[in-house]
Amino acid sequence: MGVTAFLHNLHCDSPQESKDEVVITGPGGQVWPSAGIFSISAGQDVPMNVQVPVNGSVTLRLIEKDPPDGSAGDDLGSVKINASEAGSGTKKKAFLTSETSYTLSYRVV
Repeated sequence: MGVTAFLHNLHCDSPQESKDEVVITGPGGQVWPSAGIFSISAGQDVPMNVQVPVNGSVTLRLIEKDPPDGSAGDDLGSVKINASEAGSGTKKKAFLTSETSYTLSYRVV
């Protein structure tokens, strides 16, 4: 039986540019935001309120897209969420590259 990851918050520690235009993707495509892209800058916290099914595990990727064409953009790192984390409260994992740092807060139930 699968569990669900509730994505609570994305914190931008260190963006690639002064303001990054980002999306989070999973196995089925774009997970957040539900459409378009989200602009975020250093020190900003963004409430997400997104649910993602976790069947064993799920890998999420943070992608920086370049408007206006929304081209493929740059991979800003990935996090792996495991079903075994269910019931362990709120967790934090980092999307990291040599130039950027973002922190995802979530819980698995």
